[in-house]
Amino acid sequence: MNFHTENFQGGHVLSDIHHPVRLDTSTEKMLPSSALLTKNSNAPIGSFSLTFSPETFLHAYALLGKNPQRYGSDLSQYLATVNDFFDRRATIQTAFLSLVGITQTDAKKRLSEDLSVALCSLFMVDAFGVTWDTVAQIPLNSKLSRKRPDFEGFDIAGNRHLFEAKGTTNLAGVEKALIQAISQVKSYPEAAITKLAIVSFLSTDDRLFPSQTFVVDPPSLPDNIPPTKRVAQLLHGEKVLQFAGLPQTAAAYLKALSVMLKEEPSDDGVPSFSYTWKFDALSSILEEENKQNNLQAREVNGEAFVGRNIFEGKGVRIFAGATRGQMEALTKLKFLSSGETYLRLEGEDRQSFFSDGTCLIIENA
Repeated sequence: MNFHTENFQGGHVLSDIHHPVRLDTSTEKMLPSSALLTKNSNAPIGSFSLTFSPETFLHAYALLGKNPQRYGSDLSQYLATVNDFFDRRATIQTAFLSLVGITQTDAKKRLSEDLSVALCSLFMVDAFGVTWDTVAQIPLNSKLSRKRPDFEGFDIAGNRHLFEAKGTTNLAGVEKALIQAISQVKSYPEAAITKLAIVSFLSTDDRLFPSQTFVVDPPSLPDNIPPTKRVAQLLHGEKVLQFAGLPQTAAAYLKALSVMLKEEPSDDGVPSFSYTWKFDALSSILEEENKQNNLQAREVNGEAFVGRNIFEGKGVRIFAGATRGQMEALTKLKFLSSGETYLRLEGEDRQSFFSDGTCLIIENA
């Protein structure tokens, strides 16, 4: 059932909220064609907008929030501090979520937790078609896992979706919250078509960094990984891609690697890999992220490296990268060994090369 409403407050049409959402490559690939998200083509890879009316957001907030006091002072604070979007005119398109003006630590904590649950649920409904009548907190079951995701929901086809919702007002806390959320969804053994870690950053000063939500589909490696040198090299490949400035490619690579490692090992102990996997997908992700992040190409001693400057200042510039050949091999789930690890000093530039194909160059800027 669809509801169409005209949003009026004091005779003025209310502005919709356009909340930024960042998806990792794996989550973006899973989005169905029916997803009600707007892709931001001029923003970094995986950037979308989740659009909803103030009434819809307040409905989700009041329906699913965890804190029992939200109908008292918390709700009053919420209505008074979310950038006054209940009082905006139709011609103003800048309505967004934040917690500007709230100084009490406990209030910020309670509000960020509940606001994140509302954002998370709205995302699952609009992105994956989860129906509101099935969104529920997962009961504690110590026999399954002491750490469990917050919520589950089912789409029209009956597919189960698990998602962990976390909120923070501390930008530096986003990574920590993601790590915790990933741990909870990865360790939960029950089956689901998606298992997502979703963290919402609620800004307390929009001049510094706007509120936005981060969605991660954590890859799940098999419990028993063959203890071979080859597998160790393949696992290390994620670090190579991250080092060179390709975090989205690294995430997609680990997802593909988890598929490969789950297959039965061949007679020689090396995991086999079916031809159903499309290597072109990883290559495309790498090329797109390469362009989006404006990575540099350098040639050192006849070897082509790709990477970026990780520091520039005080008369020094530091470049970190990996050989193009190594990156291309990783998109095919292979690994090239590029020789011995060594450190070389040459003139004013200090250069370090490792056997994994990575290099670090310190130059005078």
